[in-house]
Amino acid sequence: MHRKLFCLLFVFSTSIIASSQTQNPGSTAMHLSAAKKTSTFAGTIWTTEWTSKRWDRDYLVTYQQFPTKQSVAAALFDDTGRMAVGATLWIDGSREIIIEDAASGKDGSLLMTGGAISGEGALANFIARANSEGDVTKILRISPVVPKMMCVTGDKIWVFGRDRSFDASDKAYPMLYEYSLNDGLLFSTLPSNTVDSIMLGKISALTMRCSDSQVALLLEPTKEVVRVDVASRTLTRTKYEGLSETVEVSGIALTDSNELFISVRFRTAVGGRNENGVGLFHFIAPPVGGVGQWSPVTEATGLLKDTSLRFNRLLGNRGNDLVYTTKPRPNEDLAWSTVSVSPVSKSEQPK
Repeated sequence: MHRKLFCLLFVFSTSIIASSQTQNPGSTAMHLSAAKKTSTFAGTIWTTEWTSKRWDRDYLVTYQQFPTKQSVAAALFDDTGRMAVGATLWIDGSREIIIEDAASGKDGSLLMTGGAISGEGALANFIARANSEGDVTKILRISPVVPKMMCVTGDKIWVFGRDRSFDASDKAYPMLYEYSLNDGLLFSTLPSNTVDSIMLGKISALTMRCSDSQVALLLEPTKEVVRVDVASRTLTRTKYEGLSETVEVSGIALTDSNELFISVRFRTAVGGRNENGVGLFHFIAPPVGGVGQWSPVTEATGLLKDTSLRFNRLLGNRGNDLVYTTKPRPNEDLAWSTVSVSPVSKSEQPK
């Protein structure tokens, strides 16, 4: 990597990281490999009727937040852009269905979580499973938990949300729940009084991911990465150097080797003008008791006007490959790449 490019990348990354005075560019750099695979997703996938779009295991997962009886409530698209699974979801006696999140199961099934509002206005929250044919085969009621985010580890489902039975109470309650479709609630953790109340207004499907062995949440208001080891059910919380208020997290991925990545959008001053940029960052976990850092990935951080930039937004991962869009909206071109680490010579480091 040329010294000029490294210096430019360092300027971008330090403008993104709020507490950059403690960030050390270090003696290594992270690189985005050449794409192993590319695919063009054309057509209706990118229309506004689909609320969220992210890559989970082998599929692009998307859903409609307010489906009708006849519409596809959620869907899985394969890496050619073909709809592999499309599920219609309606619960008898409901006047409205609300889908809050969806995920891909390990067996190619489609999982959805949300709420059903009855004709009398009663709310029932649920997790639903559709098989590879799109048929809903199981609905688990999880009330009074109101789900906001969901991901899957093996045959277990993890949900982040609030317990509405505590809405009028000051008492703490868990906000992270582990479920089995057959056995119901298995485990809960992450007390609500340790999560900034602002988080409740910022919850989105971008801030939680699972591998088969770990659950990871990015809590921006408290500047924390929260992880749960699935086998031991041990929760750890790591503070990180705060992302600048001008930065918007646009995507998140947790690889099979439990490496955490985020993509961001930002604005920065260049030559007296404000320019739009994007970036890909890898979380560097600290020693116990330390503060985590976000390390920029070369080839994936820069200004949108740079025609050589081949990264736009992180969608998720398949195994240890990151899956991302290569262009701004309509975001039709997807690519699969890995991230590697290489030494940076002293002549390349910024002065």
